[in-house]
Amino acid sequence: MLPADHAAEGDVDFDARILPGLRALSLFRMPMAVEIDASHAAYLRGDFAELCDTWNRVAQPARCSLDGGFGAVYSLAPHSPRNANALTFLASLRAVLEAGKRARAALSPAVRAAIETEFPWLKRRHEHVPPGWTPAFDFPREFGEFLGSGGDVERARVRWALITAINEVQQACFSSHCAKIFRLPPLMDHAARERAMAINYFSHAAPMASHELWRQCIVVLDGLNAAVMQLIALDQPLAMVGNVVRGMVGSDEWPQFVAGLQQPQWLLPAEPR
Repeated sequence: MLPADHAAEGDVDFDARILPGLRALSLFRMPMAVEIDASHAAYLRGDFAELCDTWNRVAQPARCSLDGGFGAVYSLAPHSPRNANALTFLASLRAVLEAGKRARAALSPAVRAAIETEFPWLKRRHEHVPPGWTPAFDFPREFGEFLGSGGDVERARVRWALITAINEVQQACFSSHCAKIFRLPPLMDHAARERAMAINYFSHAAPMASHELWRQCIVVLDGLNAAVMQLIALDQPLAMVGNVVRGMVGSDEWPQFVAGLQQPQWLLPAEPR
């Protein structure tokens, strides 16, 4: 995607233009230096399985602040009913998938056309997620600004390739964490799918990226993840509880999800690099 001797750079005004809006999110936290440094070094080595392992080793699985009241509530997850945890996980996952569609639709026509037509390996994601109640949610405005502001298609291509794959690295780590704290072993299979997608996506497109651009991608994704946690815990907690109460009796969402995990994840084979 880019010449091997040229690394794509981040925005020089990122900390002034993008970061303040993300910092305003109630549960946002800046990524640790070791998370950025170690994962970027693994990425530059071109071993994407190692990148996933490195992230699992050095990174906090939940990409948000666990300080204060939310941290106390989060610590109760191991003691919550498993079905409640399962329904909450699925509702939040559907919210992100639907919000992603709206975020892409809001991009400039040229940028939207590029990311919708030039990345065929991203076409079939999370087909095993069953339909169900989906809370209203939108990506932070800063996500679209970072990805497609100014209509620079080449810049958007590079950032889309990085963000979509780094997201799967992060989510694979988080899903395996949730499998333990939520006491939902099938989430380990879900995490394995996300890991496989991360490796596959990078195998298709791994543009040279500066350390600063890598940092900015992680910061933007952490803002998105903090917004999801804010949705669950602060913005719509009563709606989330209502969904759990309705679903505790007779819901087949989780069995559908588990059954879907038995079908192999579709991955577009990558050309040898």
